[in-house]
Amino acid sequence: MSAMHTYPCGHRWQSEGPAPLTCPACGAAVAPTWAFCGHCSVRIAGSTQAHLPAVSPPAIPSPRRADDADGRRGRRQPPASRQRRVRPVTVLASAVVLVFLASLVLLIVDDATTHGRYTSTHHKLVSARQSLATTQTAVATTRSQLASTTSQRDQLQSQLADARTRLDGVRGSLATAQNRVNLQASEMSQLKTCLDGFSNALQADLYGDYSAGLSALQSVETACRAAQNAVG
Repeated sequence: MSAMHTYPCGHRWQSEGPAPLTCPACGAAVAPTWAFCGHCSVRIAGSTQAHLPAVSPPAIPSPRRADDADGRRGRRQPPASRQRRVRPVTVLASAVVLVFLASLVLLIVDDATTHGRYTSTHHKLVSARQSLATTQTAVATTRSQLASTTSQRDQLQSQLADARTRLDGVRGSLATAQNRVNLQASEMSQLKTCLDGFSNALQADLYGDYSAGLSALQSVETACRAAQNAVG
C-alpha cells in the first residue's frame, strides 16, 4: 500500500506499506518502519522497526520551508545538537531566576526584621515619651508645691520680722520702764537720805544740840535738792 507524505518544508515523497505515522515532536509524517523522525531525530514510539525491515527516509533536498502566507521565508529548524546547547542556557537562566528569587526572599525577610525592629523601637520611644510626660507633670507639681512652700516661708519670715520688731519695741518699753524705775529708786534714795537728815536734825534740836542738828541738815542738803528737783 503506497502513501504520499509531505514534510513541513513542502517536499513530498511516496512510501510503500502501512499508513504513515506522525512525529509527536514536530508533526512531520514518518513511515511506520522508521525508528527516528527524519526531520527532528526524535524517536518514534509506534514504529514497526522491531518486526519490519528498516527503510531509510529519503534525503531532504532543502532544509528551508516554503514561503508562508505572509510571504516571509521560513527559517531552518535548529539541529538536535543546537537544541542540546540551548539546555545549558536554560539551566543558567533558571539559576539566575532562582538567585534573584532567593535574593528577593532575603530582602523580604530583612525588611520584615527591620520592620520588627522599627516597631519595637517605636514602642520604646512611645513608652519613653509617656515616661517623660509623667516626669514633666511630676516636676510641674513639685515646682508648684515648692512655690507654695516658698510663699509660706516668705509669709512666716514676714511674720517673724514683725514679731522681732514688736519684740524690739517691747524691749525698748521695758528698758524705758526700767530706767524710770531706776530713776525713781534713785529719787526715793535721795528723798530717804534727805528725810533721814531732817530726822537727825530734829532729834539733835530736841536734845538742845543745835550744832549737831545744823550739821545733819548740811550733810543732806544736796540730797534734798535732788529730791526736790525730781518731784518738781
